[in-house]
Amino acid sequence: MNRLLACAALSTALFSVGSFAAGVSMNVETVGNNAYVQVKNGDEPMSNVPVTVTNGTNTQVVTTAEDGHVLVSNFDSISHSYTFTVDAKNGQDVSETRFLSKAH
Repeated sequence: MNRLLACAALSTALFSVGSFAAGVSMNVETVGNNAYVQVKNGDEPMSNVPVTVTNGTNTQVVTTAEDGHVLVSNFDSISHSYTFTVDAKNGQDVSETRFLSKAH
């Protein structure tokens, strides 16, 4: 009986992690010097998810809001390519790269 419960608990834990990782997606839309990033698990927005933002040698971690969105802006006087990365918890990262124009 204990083995059965242990196997059931392990299976449930593995299934949870697998389903989380399998359905994680990221959508990045840009307008001028802004990027609107949304992280979802399937169709559900994911809140409080760390998103790593990299441009060149600069790295910053921002966190999604309750609706799964986070806004990233380029306030530099030059344009940059930005890479947005989310750890999908299965050893695979979800990444998108976008070009953001300079601040006006």
